[in-house]
This record gives sequence, C-alpha cells and structure tokens, in this order.
Amino acid sequence: MMKTIIDTDPGIDDALAIIYALSHEDLSVHSITTVAGNVDVDRSSQNSQIILHQLGLTLPVSVGQSQPICYELQTARHFHGQDGLGNTTSEFDFTAGAEYGLSSAAESILGLVHDSSDSGVRLICLGPLTNVAQAILANPKLMKRIDQIVLMGGAFECYGNVTPTAEFNIYVDPHTAEIVFSSGIPTTILPLDVTQQVEISANQLEKVASKSSVPWKQFACSITHHSMNVHQLNTGNRRLYLHDPLVVGYVLYPDLFKTIKADVRVETRSSLTRGMTVADLRQPSHNSNVQVCVKVKSQSFLNDFFSTVFGLPQGNF
Repeated sequence: MMKTIIDTDPGIDDALAIIYALSHEDLSVHSITTVAGNVDVDRSSQNSQIILHQLGLTLPVSVGQSQPICYELQTARHFHGQDGLGNTTSEFDFTAGAEYGLSSAAESILGLVHDSSDSGVRLICLGPLTNVAQAILANPKLMKRIDQIVLMGGAFECYGNVTPTAEFNIYVDPHTAEIVFSSGIPTTILPLDVTQQVEISANQLEKVASKSSVPWKQFACSITHHSMNVHQLNTGNRRLYLHDPLVVGYVLYPDLFKTIKADVRVETRSSLTRGMTVADLRQPSHNSNVQVCVKVKSQSFLNDFFSTVFGLPQGNF
C-alpha cells in the first residue's frame, strides 16, 4: 500500500481530516508533518499530538516551517480558535508528553521518498505548502519520485475566504504554491469551488454522533462549535464546510470527483490579488501542470465520512 504523509496545520477541519484518514482501513498514513498556517507551527505540532492521543494512536510527527518564504505569517485563529481546535483543548485529558522526530518536516518527506521506491509516496497537504516547497528546493530530482500530491487550496470560479480573490492556504504562502505547481510532480488541487459543495450542520453532526460509540466522538463534535458559531454569524446557519476531509475523500475515492487538467499560476506579488490561483477551467489545458477538482458527489462522500469517523455502518446520513 502506498505510504502517505499528512502535512497539516490543525485547524478544526484538519483535525476531522486526520481522524477520517487514520480511521480508514484503506489508507496507510506513515507520519504527520506540521506547518504554520491556521496556527503557529508549535501549536500545529501540539494539536497533531492531541488528535493522535484522542485516537489512541502513535505516529511520527515532524515539525516544519514556522514562517512562509517571503511574507509574515497570518493565522486563522479567528475561525479556528486561539488553540486551533475551537478553544477546546482544556476540556480533554492530554497528559502524554509530546515527542517529535529529530528531522524537520522537509527532511522527513525527503527521507520517506528516498526509502520508498518499492511502494510509492503520496502527500496529503492540508495547509500552506511551505514544507513541500522546501523539500522540492532541497532535492527537486528526488521529489519527482513522489507519486501524488493532493492538496486543499485555491479558488477559481468563486470568491476566496481570506480576500475576494484568494483562499487561505495559498494566500499565506503563495510563493511555495507556485513552486509546487511548477515542480512537475503529479498534483491535484481541491479548491473552494469543490470543498464548499460539502457541508455539515450542527444538528446533523450531533445526530450522527449520538449513534456512535467511538471514544473520540465528543472531541470530534466539540471542536466544531467555535467555527460553526463563526459561520452562523456570517451566514445565519450553524454549518461547517469539510474542506480538508474532502482531500482525504479524493485520495480514497477519486471516482466521486470530476477533475479538469489545467495550467495553474499563482499571484505572488500584488497586494490586491496576492494568493490568487489563475486558470482557465472552461476546457482541459494542453499545457496542464495540475488537476483541479470541480465537482464531487457530496452525499456519497458524506456517507463514507460519517461512517468512518464515527464507526457506524454505511447509510444515508
């Protein structure tokens, strides 16, 4: 089975994505690498350990880059809470000492690629692409052996979620997104255009969790309250987009998605359109450098997500 690294900045939907990935029998997650994004990198690393502790699992966690390549870090604590997990970490017993690998995130990625020529390597990227770009810059030839990069990022035919033109992950470190998209590594992007096609309501989540007996069900529900409150203030609805879990869904079930080959470029300099992802998605590009997801069978994905995360039989949730 292909070895998978999750590169992440938890983050509420990151946490749900990690739970989804580590609970699924068809995915082999080798390690987690952390990056600054939704919160600073130290908090990202601690949150990764908290999530693993809730699941009763141990995985290598490698600490990554603390700053974007060129810009000052801009976090999303207003949406994810000061601790990144909806201001809930004090509610859950986490007494285990956090132990991290001696290698940096970029070194861990390169090491796994070097040692995995027989099985292949996939990167699931849920935050800014700083770590991945650092690995590419360090050894571009070795990184081209990666089988697949699948990432959440960008906005093409919809508004961004940090500025009118930019999605958060790309906005935070646009230079590294440009490096990854231009690297020649097979890359699939799940932008806001498709991740905003999948959302869950507070009532729906509570109803499903009430049927579950997994020990992390309260954790999975509690971390969403803060972001749902923010969403309600903005839209009037207590809902949450499943941005990052959808990346895991694509890795597991690519047939649920429609993709278009595209030549994607990233605006890195303009103060007005920093982080804007630019591509013509009206038809497949002959000079494509990535695949862009544009549509998903939402209900099929949600059925598997709820079933996997809450340990329930498949059904129409």
